[in-house]
Amino acid sequence: MKRIALLGLCLLVLGISSVFSGGTGEGGGASAAKPQYTYLCTAIRSLSNPYHQQVIAGMKLYAKSMGIPDEYVLTITHDNNTEKLLRDMQALIAKYDGNIVFQVDPNQMSDLISIAEMCEEAGVYWVSIWKRPDEVKVSDYDHWVAAINFGDYESGYLSAKSLFESMGGKGKVWMLDGTYGHASALLRRNGANQAMKEFPGITLAGYEDCSFEKTKAFNSINNAISANPDLGGIWGANDNMAVGGIEALRAKGVAGKVKVAGVNAIPPMIDAIRAGEAVATISTDPLWQGGITFAMAIDAKNGKYDPKKVGEDRRYWLASVLLITSANVEDYFKNYINGSPKFDYSDYYAGKYIGGAENAQGNK
Repeated sequence: MKRIALLGLCLLVLGISSVFSGGTGEGGGASAAKPQYTYLCTAIRSLSNPYHQQVIAGMKLYAKSMGIPDEYVLTITHDNNTEKLLRDMQALIAKYDGNIVFQVDPNQMSDLISIAEMCEEAGVYWVSIWKRPDEVKVSDYDHWVAAINFGDYESGYLSAKSLFESMGGKGKVWMLDGTYGHASALLRRNGANQAMKEFPGITLAGYEDCSFEKTKAFNSINNAISANPDLGGIWGANDNMAVGGIEALRAKGVAGKVKVAGVNAIPPMIDAIRAGEAVATISTDPLWQGGITFAMAIDAKNGKYDPKKVGEDRRYWLASVLLITSANVEDYFKNYINGSPKFDYSDYYAGKYIGGAENAQGNK
């Protein structure tokens, strides 16, 4: 009888243990010693930029589609500080014993080498967005799943060309540059410079490094308008600065008269185009970015996707961009601002793949 009672007690304990181990979740079969889900973490510049806010929203859309609870969805900001980025990533890897995947928008391109080495040693899968250093290949690292670039050169060129066309091909323009030394800032400005060469009637009134920040752009345009009352256009290396410029134009009572273009398709810029206060922006689809990067990393971690079996042209690749003007802004507003697009996270390229980014125009 004692042996039967002991056997019953063991079975009861085993039953309780199986109940508390949970279901399978995205990570496959669960056990008492292993978390049911993998942590997702996006590492971005700041929370103040609406572009980054949309990237976070994209991560949350993916998590929701996979049934991943909110407590497994994390964000860290590096605030233009490389040491903080590396320290915070290392702390999370240690805290969750490597049960984490990252999407990284680095402070500088060179950060990616240190991150690759850290994640390789820890066995942590991750995806970077925007340009990677020329001296390194993504395929040199097993856990660096992909680096996705978004045609910065093309973005700068298309937005500036649209701006110059709206100005009738002539007049003074002021340029709001991103952080000096930042790859996206440089490439977008190179694209805008190329567009300017095609419009000899456009003259550069001036420019300023506003570090992608709205307040700095507001001050820059406030001063620019005072010095150049005949200013005809403003080009911003991102929408955050373009919106800062628009706010300065509003304060001067000339919003809509001075043409404005930017990059990123953040909601305030879409509103400005709809209101006739801006003429163009570029969408790199941050909602898609925020989801597909984690889909690739999670699938690699779970063995559903083996990045080692694809070439460098699929590890570092260029995604298409979309020019938004008054001609298509209402469709964009309906589907992306006022609505929530549906994504197939099993299709990593989603019709956006242009080609390997190493020799592509967007990487000039």
